[in-house]
Amino acid sequence: MPITIRTAQADDIPALITLRAYLLDHGDATYAATDEYARLAWREAYRQWLLPRIGQADVLTLVAEASGPEPSLVGMVTGIIDQRPPGPDCLTGRTGWVQSLVVETSRRREGISSALMHELMAWFTSQEASKVVLHATAEAEPLYRRLGFSETGEPTYERSVIA
Repeated sequence: MPITIRTAQADDIPALITLRAYLLDHGDATYAATDEYARLAWREAYRQWLLPRIGQADVLTLVAEASGPEPSLVGMVTGIIDQRPPGPDCLTGRTGWVQSLVVETSRRREGISSALMHELMAWFTSQEASKVVLHATAEAEPLYRRLGFSETGEPTYERSVIA
């Protein structure tokens, strides 16, 4: 079935939650849900996060929609523009962040991730982002390398601030 890449709408939110669950409910990443409470909590928090951001100027969620008698969303990615202090590697201070590039398991290896990223990178360019940053799962690393991303060599640290 042909795929159309388009901007997410508010009525896509349930499908976005389902797609993001491929990453957060079934992955072995440090940020994946480890129990039912965590699964329910992130889903509601994500829904609440999406509601005011659909259509917001500095956030773009794209979806891959499979056409057919009953169109369905089979992939998604979110881009966020972050305004940081300018530096030699980012004179505008505008940094693009890639979040939650996910494709339904049965539709992987069809070029959907590349198509989503191509559209997202065009949006980052239109938003005058000087660079784009992302965290990659081991499975996605080859894709990002093919798309021109490289490791920075700097370790990433995190610390929870809410108990």
